[in-house]
Amino acid sequence: MSKLVRICIFALSVMACLPVSGQECRDKEQTYVLEQPYEVAKIVSPQGRR
Repeated sequence: MSKLVRICIFALSVMACLPVSGQECRDKEQTYVLEQPYEVAKIVSPQGRR
């Protein structure tokens, strides 16, 4: 019985750690600043009824 409990605890700890490690990787990818920012054109909405 204790072997089953150990396996369950191990599985739960692995499942709890996976989302945390995945979030750290995404944060590192998305935090950067462009040296030469590109121009952003404003989009004008059409006038009148839909």
